[in-house]
Amino acid sequence: WAQIRWSKKLKKGASHGEMFPVMHASSLQNFEADAARFPQGLKHTVEMMKNEFGMMVGIWHPVTGYWAGIDPDSSLAKEQLKQLPDNEYRKQLEDLTDCLIERDL
Repeated sequence: WAQIRWSKKLKKGASHGEMFPVMHASSLQNFEADAARFPQGLKHTVEMMKNEFGMMVGIWHPVTGYWAGIDPDSSLAKEQLKQLPDNEYRKQLEDLTDCLIERDL
C-alpha cells in the first residue's frame, strides 16, 4: 500500500525469495497510500473490503517507516525532520541524512 522507493525493480509476479531482499532494502517516501495502486485512496479500498467482503482490515509498518527507513530525498523526510526538537539529536540526524544523500543510499 505504501509509496516507497524500491532499491531495485521487481518483475510482475516475482517470488517471495526475489521480493524479500528488495523489500528490506527499500525506503518509504510518503505516509499516504501509493496513488498509482490506490487511485481512489486507501480509505475507499478499506471500506470496499469491509462492506463488500466483510473483511477486517489493519495496516502494519515498521517504526522506521519502512524496512530501510524513510527515503532521505523525499518530502516526507524533510517534513519529519521539522518535527524534531532543535537539539544535538536533530543535528546528528541531519548530518546522517546528508551523508546518506551524498552516498545515494
